[in-house]
Amino acid sequence: MKNIVICSGDLVNVGDLALLLSCVSSLRQIPGLHHARISSYNWNSPTSAVRAVLDANDIHVLNGKTLSSFANLGPETAIIWGGGQLIRDNSSVASLVALGLLSQAVRLSGGLIAVMGCGIGPIGPLRQTLYRWMLKGAAMVALRDETSLARALRLVDPRVCVRTADLIFGNTTLQQALSHTQARRRIVIASCMDTTEDRCIDVAQIHDIVAEAGQIFDLHEVTFCSHDGRADMDPVVHCDYMAQAEMPEDAADHVAPGTVAQAVTLYRTAGLVVTNRMHAALFGLMAGSRVIVLDDGNAKMQDIARMLRLTTLPSDCRDKATISAALQAADARQNHPDAGAWFAAVQQQSELNFTILATVLAPSTALGRQRLRGRLSQPS
Repeated sequence: MKNIVICSGDLVNVGDLALLLSCVSSLRQIPGLHHARISSYNWNSPTSAVRAVLDANDIHVLNGKTLSSFANLGPETAIIWGGGQLIRDNSSVASLVALGLLSQAVRLSGGLIAVMGCGIGPIGPLRQTLYRWMLKGAAMVALRDETSLARALRLVDPRVCVRTADLIFGNTTLQQALSHTQARRRIVIASCMDTTEDRCIDVAQIHDIVAEAGQIFDLHEVTFCSHDGRADMDPVVHCDYMAQAEMPEDAADHVAPGTVAQAVTLYRTAGLVVTNRMHAALFGLMAGSRVIVLDDGNAKMQDIARMLRLTTLPSDCRDKATISAALQAADARQNHPDAGAWFAAVQQQSELNFTILATVLAPSTALGRQRLRGRLSQPS
């Protein structure tokens, strides 16, 4: 393949940016892709800070609103849905139609469509129809959790579906950066506030957790980390927290990291991460921090918590004894002798995304598909 187009999430979200970089790093290790031109497909133009990161990693930008830019791709092109919850009900119809036209043009010209380490949210009838069309003929559909796998079986050929894991686990560069921890002095609150997905966080509960963590772990510095820094998204939680506490503005810091490097700097100082965001939990885990997942009913968070034995707390729990027990459980999990093995098992599942892709890209397409289906017939 001469051209690789990676469909990624909105790169204003630092977790999606980390996924893109992880995907690109692993793709460039596959034989035959070392010199491929790699582009990131996005509906909205990236910020200048994100653009600088993409330029530094030799990643081109393909704007879905400029169809003329697709003309330069040529026949040897692979469309890769490269991680994150890309199959969801709140994507605009226009963006899906544009990506669908691109995907099917690539398929009809002999190219490849692959889904790697993706999540699938609840989808209504209209978008189900669009996604079925967009993913028609996909060579592989690898899902990061059991809920997404079950949903995929209703959209695509079950023979090309497999359960793997999130692409973030394959990012060894990110893991190495996070492992260089500094003084663990702060509590990091990383909320997912997205009304389009009914995601929210109770700031009263956050106050209770912060107070209890201060007593148990002697952590008193609080920083809110907005993975999605748009004004109507994660920053809302920090504003609500400050308003309810009636504290001065400097009582809890607020950081909206525009790059992965900025997020790494923050998480390396975390003694406790409290979150209902998947990649915030994983950042904290890679940094060796205690992690508490606030269970707001989101299936992908529940699945990842089960996979990694993360401590969960119901998002409406205000009971002091329960909160205290959760904090102590998070501390025990951080120091568990098998914690490294748990992570390594998921990391191996993540690497399977690229092992399967390499098989699909075998010189003989027929042989590649035969090998793929043989692999997918094995228990995941």
